[in-house]
Amino acid sequence: MFMNPSWWVRSYEVASSSKAPFLTPLELSCDSGLTPALNAVELSALSIVLSNIQKQLLAGRRTILLDPVQHRKFVSSTSRSRIFSFERILQILTGLRLLSGNKSEGFDVIPLFDGEAWRRKGYYNGLVIELGLAPLGAELAFGLGEPYSELERLVSKKPRAQRHLGSHGPLGLWQSIWLDLQGLEQILLLRVEKSMQWENRWLRLDGVFGNSIPELFKDLELPKARGKSSQWSAHRIRQRVLERLGRKLMEHGLLSFDLDDEYLALGPDQDDFALVWQAGPEYLNQIDASSYQSKVGVYLRDAIFEQNLPNITRVLLGPIFKAELAEELGKVWRELQGVNGMQDYRGLIHGNLPVMLSCLFFEWVIRQLPGHGFPIPASHADRDYIKLAVTSESQSVSERFEQFCNLVREDDNFLRDLEDVSGLTLVSPKTQSTSEVYRYFAELQSLGQPTIPVVERKTPTVQPPTSKPAEQPVQDSGPARYPSNLKKAATEELARLRKQVPEKYVALKNAYINTLDPEKKKIIVEVMDRLQPKTFDDHLRNSLVKYMVENPESWLPTAANQQP
Repeated sequence: MFMNPSWWVRSYEVASSSKAPFLTPLELSCDSGLTPALNAVELSALSIVLSNIQKQLLAGRRTILLDPVQHRKFVSSTSRSRIFSFERILQILTGLRLLSGNKSEGFDVIPLFDGEAWRRKGYYNGLVIELGLAPLGAELAFGLGEPYSELERLVSKKPRAQRHLGSHGPLGLWQSIWLDLQGLEQILLLRVEKSMQWENRWLRLDGVFGNSIPELFKDLELPKARGKSSQWSAHRIRQRVLERLGRKLMEHGLLSFDLDDEYLALGPDQDDFALVWQAGPEYLNQIDASSYQSKVGVYLRDAIFEQNLPNITRVLLGPIFKAELAEELGKVWRELQGVNGMQDYRGLIHGNLPVMLSCLFFEWVIRQLPGHGFPIPASHADRDYIKLAVTSESQSVSERFEQFCNLVREDDNFLRDLEDVSGLTLVSPKTQSTSEVYRYFAELQSLGQPTIPVVERKTPTVQPPTSKPAEQPVQDSGPARYPSNLKKAATEELARLRKQVPEKYVALKNAYINTLDPEKKKIIVEVMDRLQPKTFDDHLRNSLVKYMVENPESWLPTAANQQP
């Protein structure tokens, strides 16, 4: 199966709509969320490329290799224009970018790929294309996001994959069927698959589905009738198209030949004609995408979550962050590593966020630490599987995690609780939409803790200079003479002002707040109104010290004033 991300599905529907021929390339990109604007043939070719990329990433490749000769084998037409469009997609991959936003406010542009090279293939004149992925490239190619990296991006105000993935996972399309169809039949197949995979339009539990015919053909241009059929009504033309498509789908095994219509769950108030079909048994066996989802979940855990672990840990710890505590939590995570993928994967929340039990267990270990600012909700804090995340001297982390996994698999309501219980996990959209967590994240942003970079790279091989020229301007710039250990002096002076000279402390605090942009100033004021004065001043301390170091003239006497 081709597993197509939701952004691709949207782009294909816009490119196949009846209005597409009348849109400029810029308008088509704005409506589809993809630039440069692609037609249906190019998007079909892109689907094949994405499937190839997914397989290579899951096989462990760090860079992507695309062979034009192999790609050409998927062309299902002899028309030169279609073949040209189909192959051209390989040459514009590094220019593909996704758009999020709207025409009135503008768009953020997110690239899929970063870097390209054309390599010679063997002793012949053939070439292969080598691609690198952009920061969000893997998640956008898979159609699934890494939940905790998305959380860290939300707090740090970085671009997020969720802006482009919406609330749906990838849509599976049978390769043989998709390549056997063209034009109107392809977009109808796409909508039939959406009815089964995304919209759950079940009419009976043995694989009978249905959808209204006007909805299936919405915004689509019908083929022009010729000859005897020129007098046909639009409904008769739709019926003929569906008959022809149905025969092809039955030949491939997607639809069953016989449909027992003794009972169908059709609403009594449905006025439109409905198309009813029964999926074939082979299709029903393959429509379950859990194998793909678990493999992608393991990839996202190992390649994205672990690489971003220091920043994720900072966000999860919040105001109680300490370097020593983060180091201890790193040891906890190392004990959770190496869990079998099928054992670690539990399902999806929000349609496209894989729940990896090791990552969730790690979150709950942190949120049950003393003094955490956003603890587990009281309604679930006594659950046995949550208690297992509390540090215990009698059991190792791996032993507790094994028991945790067993309990979670027996709980049929587990995924529903993660989605519906606000505050149970910080990665659920329901939790992130509450005012409490909004204020909590706003407080983290105002403190600047989650965005502090963590140095992970090794020391460069180039030897550093023996002298320290960067320190000279601090000592010799202008008439003022500032102490070399300025941060320590600022910390001590801030404590003195706060305790002994409150009016100067308030003036310093107001001066700092006035330097902020309007959005940050608004957040600071909201936090100040919510917290007790002492608590607010404690949280503001690091930011004030940083301000004092950057603006020493605001609190240190000048050299002239120091002279007798």
